[in-house]
Amino acid sequence: MRLLLIEDDKDLYDALKKCLHQEGYDCDVCESGADAEYYLTNGGYNAVILDRLLPGKDGLTILREMRARGDLTPVLMLTALDTVKDRTRAFPRGDLGARVGRGRDGRRRKRGQLRLLSAPQA
Repeated sequence: MRLLLIEDDKDLYDALKKCLHQEGYDCDVCESGADAEYYLTNGGYNAVILDRLLPGKDGLTILREMRARGDLTPVLMLTALDTVKDRTRAFPRGDLGARVGRGRDGRRRKRGQLRLLSAPQA
């Protein structure tokens, strides 16, 4: 499965990319919202892991633009925001929201969410 990780925090994306590779995923990293459209239109990804807060263009704007052009690639939205409203803003678009998890429980939760993303769409 080929994933695009759109995340600007180098420590976080290095750790996520390492974990994803260990789980058998092929993962590219895009560090800014401004560059995301290039990756999304040229990459042929099976799923996207998208940070909510990015420089240049925020994650919700990127998701809205994807859906407006008919891109139905599954998206897992990451956020450090902690209100329920902030964490669930992507849900009306049919995508998953996830608070950045730590340790074994965070990895287990992300693995389950990635399995949901890779499941055949009904």
